Amino acid sequence: MYQNFGIMRPASALVSEAYTMSSKVVVLDIDDVLTITREKVYEAMRAASGKDIHWQHWSEYDLRLRFEMTHEDIMDVFNSHDIINQVDPEPDAAPFINLCRDAGYRVVALTARGWHPDADLHTWAYFERYQLKVDELHICTPVECKSDYIRQLGNVHLYVDDHLRHIMNVREKTDNVRHLVLMDRPWNQTEEPIERVFQLSECQRFL
Repeated sequence: MYQNFGIMRPASALVSEAYTMSSKVVVLDIDDVLTITREKVYEAMRAASGKDIHWQHWSEYDLRLRFEMTHEDIMDVFNSHDIINQVDPEPDAAPFINLCRDAGYRVVALTARGWHPDADLHTWAYFERYQLKVDELHICTPVECKSDYIRQLGNVHLYVDDHLRHIMNVREKTDNVRHLVLMDRPWNQTEEPIERVFQLSECQRFL
């Protein structure tokens, strides 16, 4: 059972009972890494805009241009469709997290869900509901750099994200991450030489 032990600013950090200062850290993004957020976002944006543009055709993740909506309108859509609670977990999310913890890694979830006023409480409840036994949760806003938080985590063995911007930012601004891995999605295609996986279970080889 997880409890909220405190909040660190500017990002909120919720820490579980199992929290330890392990030097072995795995950092995982949530949306479209641990969860199948893309399907719910596609359905919500189609309903709100009337535009049927499947996520498989999103060559970048700027929903404002694609659906001709403001950031505020998109956040209203996300909230009205309860995206943060309605997404399904990836099938291999819980098994991979358990594998990491069994191997002695501290599992940290790092997400840009700061657009939701109660993202920390909803996300922690979601973890409990689906038995995603992460040890720590950090939340930043979509415009903040995840590298600012990763630098505070000490030696990070593995960091997985689906957004190229965050991966590149961490590569350029930190020196404490051993394996940078991009979850392959249509919106993050690039010629940059970056390690990619198509599902989280493939990351076992980095542990």
